[in-house]
Formats: sequence, structure tokens, C-alpha cells
Amino acid sequence: MSLHQIQTVSKTCAVGFETARVFLRKLPDGALIQRKWVSYNYAQNTLYCSPCMTFASRAIQSTFLTGVVADPQNVYKTIERHEQSK
Repeated sequence: MSLHQIQTVSKTCAVGFETARVFLRKLPDGALIQRKWVSYNYAQNTLYCSPCMTFASRAIQSTFLTGVVADPQNVYKTIERHEQSK
């Protein structure tokens, strides 16, 4: 788990997705807030939800517990859906 706490917003970071769109959320007024809950595993190219990993019961089936592959075509919508989930 020590590899998960990577959050970088850099144009030079070669991860295959737009780091700003993953780690920052744009509010309707244009303000940006950090998505502190997102954790990235560089070796596996997967994203995790730190609170879910800490507090969710094992019965919950969430891809953010097992790792969401950071596929640039789907990862942004997947993150938005997870933010809106309970």
C-alpha cells in the first residue's frame, strides 16, 4: 500500500492520463479542489479510493477497492461516478 499515495499534477508526468483531470475537480464557479481521496499506484497504473479502502466492508463491490485501471478513455467518468456514489 505504500505505493498508493502518489498525486501529481504535472505536464511532464508520463502516466497515460491527464493528471489534473484525475487529481483536481473543477467546480461550477471554475475553482479547482484537490481530490484527496484518489490514490495512484504507478507500478500497476491503477487508481484507488483511500477512504473506501480504509472504511468499506469487504461485501462492497467497488472497483476503487481493487483498483481502477487508469484508462484515459474511461477514467474521468469513472471518477465522477464514484464521487457521486454513496
